[in-house]
Amino acid sequence: MTAPLELPDSWFGRLREAVETLSATPAPPGRGPVITQDYVHRALPRYVGAAETETTVHRWSLAHGDLHWANITAPELNILDWEGFGPAPHGFDAAHLHAYTLPTPDIAARVRDTFADTLHTDEGRQAELIVAAIILQAADRDPVHAHLAPLLKEHIANLR
Repeated sequence: MTAPLELPDSWFGRLREAVETLSATPAPPGRGPVITQDYVHRALPRYVGAAETETTVHRWSLAHGDLHWANITAPELNILDWEGFGPAPHGFDAAHLHAYTLPTPDIAARVRDTFADTLHTDEGRQAELIVAAIILQAADRDPVHAHLAPLLKEHIANLR
């Protein structure tokens, strides 16, 4: 996201409700995780330098897994592109959407406020670091992630 958005509070409320409903839904049997615990153990220290951060995910919940602005419609809220959904660290979708919103600070602040009760917890902080690791790992492969990388590095520094 790099352009300003004009979305009403009610749209953000519906987004929050949709993410919370998904998160509270049990994962279908046999549905694999968005990311694995092994990945988290390896990626956090390597990509975000989070040696002091807990790498064991203690709470997993169902997530879209790729929640960003290309997968959300407006003015009516629809969430698209569900092929990657599955269990993920709690707060993953909120952290993912926030990371992709960093190029637009006003909207990033709005996303952060919308999901404050999730992102302002230890679980939310961990989810933000995990999403940052995923994006930083991809930064040398494509321009979208390369553009996000410096913003994420600054955000990570602010999380600590």
